[in-house]
Amino acid sequence: GDYLRNQDIFINNITGIDISPEMTGVARYLTTSDNNPTYNEIIEIDFREYLNDREKNLGRTYHLILSGLSFQYVNGLESVLKDAKNMLNNGGIIAFLVEKSDSKEIIFDRTRDHYCFSELYIKQIAKLVGLNVINIS
Repeated sequence: GDYLRNQDIFINNITGIDISPEMTGVARYLTTSDNNPTYNEIIEIDFREYLNDREKNLGRTYHLILSGLSFQYVNGLESVLKDAKNMLNNGGIIAFLVEKSDSKEIIFDRTRDHYCFSELYIKQIAKLVGLNVINIS
């Protein structure tokens, strides 16, 4: 949110979502270079619950859904990407980071306590839920 808000592009609304009270607390104090709040709204909730529950997300839609590293804590991306797709405006984008795996299967990295996904898996799941992959790097 902070990076996007400080770019020379027009952004009307940034909603921050995190399950951690510590992270939402930090986000509430973030400001732009001209001292405006970075986030218009901060919601303390598990992102999977927010994406899945139309009552909690109030039927909102977005042009961009951005996830730093949250998706790598989910065993399988199908339901997350499907729910996120349902919240996109026409032409909207989902951008996310996960750790890459060279295996064809989902790998759980016990040392880092998260899942790793192959490029092939991400492409297959994206196609399955009706998303077009623009770039994987």
